[in-house]
Amino acid sequence: MKVLRLLILYFILASPSINYAQFNGNFWVFGDSAGIKFNTVPPTPFQSGMLCRGGSTSICDSNSNILFYIDAGDNLLLSMGQVNSGIVRNKINNVMVNGLGLVSLWYHDILIIPNSINDSTFYVFSAGITNSYGLWYNIIDLKLQGGLGEVVQKNIQLQSFAVYDGLTAIKHGNGKDWWLICQRWDQTIQTVNNEFYIYKIDSSGISNVNLQTFGSLHNNGGGDLSFNADGTKMIYAEWEGMVELYDFDRCTGIISNSINIEPQRPFNPYPVYASSVFSSNGRFVYITSYNEYNNGQNNYLYQYDLTSSNIAASRIIIDSFPDLVGIWNMEMGPDKKIYISIFDEQYSYPFADTVHTSITDNLSVINSPDSLGAACDFQPFSFYLGGRRTYYGLPNNPDYTLGPLVGSPCDTITAVHEIKQTTIQNE
Repeated sequence: MKVLRLLILYFILASPSINYAQFNGNFWVFGDSAGIKFNTVPPTPFQSGMLCRGGSTSICDSNSNILFYIDAGDNLLLSMGQVNSGIVRNKINNVMVNGLGLVSLWYHDILIIPNSINDSTFYVFSAGITNSYGLWYNIIDLKLQGGLGEVVQKNIQLQSFAVYDGLTAIKHGNGKDWWLICQRWDQTIQTVNNEFYIYKIDSSGISNVNLQTFGSLHNNGGGDLSFNADGTKMIYAEWEGMVELYDFDRCTGIISNSINIEPQRPFNPYPVYASSVFSSNGRFVYITSYNEYNNGQNNYLYQYDLTSSNIAASRIIIDSFPDLVGIWNMEMGPDKKIYISIFDEQYSYPFADTVHTSITDNLSVINSPDSLGAACDFQPFSFYLGGRRTYYGLPNNPDYTLGPLVGSPCDTITAVHEIKQTTIQNE
């Protein structure tokens, strides 16, 4: 019996399906044909098949080969009367079979989560914010069409209410399953809520595990919801000036310990907090503030120190930009630098072929985000996209490589390894 147990454990540990770090986000695609490969040092720009003003999402295999990617809202499709405008493209940049018309439009409203029981199938979740209200999912099977994939289920509704543009996901503490988090958005000015919907994605499918009414009341459909590097902290920033910090339990999916850093503003002009990113060590949060109303105010890149006794008062202006320099989305790259997309609003979307400026043709970069103030080394318009161009959006990719929460009650991967080690020692 002891030998049988050892053989069972050996095959569990040796099985490819237990390789929970087999996917990564090393290829970014966004904007007008823009892309970045992070499997080189320094990262390399490349040409994608995308044309998208808003967000996107992508996923690679363990060798950093892109599997597929999604335009999270192609406004050209909207102009042609296509209400649902998300487009799935395969690894050779062609539209995937059945890949037109996913619910999607905004900036952080779509993401990819691997199916934990089958390496070839993937969930694509999307938030219906202003079109096709609700929380939706799709299923992609990469075994089909000769390995180029096919959308086998499309636009299946999980919730019917409008969803906040801050769809996010984090690995479960066991290192293999996932948590998906979204917020309700009530679209009337008089209605506020603080409802978080937490879904668990595991071998049994999609489960609506928790509905939490927690934290400050608010009413806005736009902003960003982001995790720190180990998934234990979550920051919320929204278009009417609210910033709030939470703890997150990766074992239970429970949100706790809210700290309201800035309250939602009661009237215009609001600071439109478009994007939020933790530094890799978790000490700092960076937030972009956009002047939506074109009234002569600047747009800003802020840094907050979460170790401060007064986080709001710790805010530092890292840089400011005038009207029509539309600082917007930020993401942490696999190289631990923060990349920022800025729209040159002197020109309308889509840019004419002749439009090439330092703003359109480059991303801005925070090179040392773990450092305070000017030491973070923010370099505007410093990453050249090789002739491709950027608008507002960057990929809304979860951290596919995040492992188990070591030492936690739900750290089943470590527990299996400990069983194997103990059994061998007892022989």
